[in-house]
Amino acid sequence: MGRAKDFIEKEKDQLGSLLYNINGAIAEIAPFIEEETLRNRKYFSRVDAANELLKYLEDKYYEENKDGILGFLNDGKRIAEVENKKNKYSLPISQLENCSKCKCLSCTKTCSFDSCSGCREDAFVKECNKESFNTVFYNDFILNLTRDGEGSSRYNVLATLQDLNRDQKYIIIQEIATGEKFILHYYPGISESDYGEITDKEEFDFIVNEFEKIR
Repeated sequence: MGRAKDFIEKEKDQLGSLLYNINGAIAEIAPFIEEETLRNRKYFSRVDAANELLKYLEDKYYEENKDGILGFLNDGKRIAEVENKKNKYSLPISQLENCSKCKCLSCTKTCSFDSCSGCREDAFVKECNKESFNTVFYNDFILNLTRDGEGSSRYNVLATLQDLNRDQKYIIIQEIATGEKFILHYYPGISESDYGEITDKEEFDFIVNEFEKIR
């Protein structure tokens, strides 16, 4: 088997498995939630794009099976073609990969959290008690923030947390240069977000404990 055929088969199988999980979740929850709620789930609108890419990979794999013994001579070109095609679908596929890890995927409970409407494309709900508290993890969320008298620094966003009992959101960030972590009140906005110091020790310790339990 040539390199191109191996590569295409691996990509086809991985995407097929991802779609199997997503479509399985849709079929599982569809009888129990409103159609509008289902359509608002981020993964619902990305499935068609993933199906298009899967069809392309299946067709390419079929073509590889028809090639003769010298087909391997074009392996490099064919792999590049598939990579280029994949790149055009990178956003919906990345979203589906995150959705497949998300606690919201198969949840049928009427949600009081931000849910999909407040979720970034590089994020997923890592933990949720379905009542009062959830935690969102991020893959590639960088903030540039200015600390008093210290200039601007870059921070990795490790998680955001939502506490319905306190009607409060929190953000946990880590300074890239030093590795130092900070926990702040979080007030997300459309164009800009605000952050505030947590002055209540009990509240601070509660957030630390919730994060440490799942990280």
